[in-house]
Amino acid sequence: MSKIPVCCGKEMKINLETSRFIEVQCESCGDVIYVKKIDSQKPIMLDD
Repeated sequence: MSKIPVCCGKEMKINLETSRFIEVQCESCGDVIYVKKIDSQKPIMLDD
């Protein structure tokens, strides 16, 4: 998982999480940031 950013001296709060990004918001100033998640390995189809 990606590291949650810090704003106004505090860790930001997660508003929304999808498979591709995390939306975080500062509780003090209200700034919103979208953080792209680190891509994990793509699934590989194995032959039977």
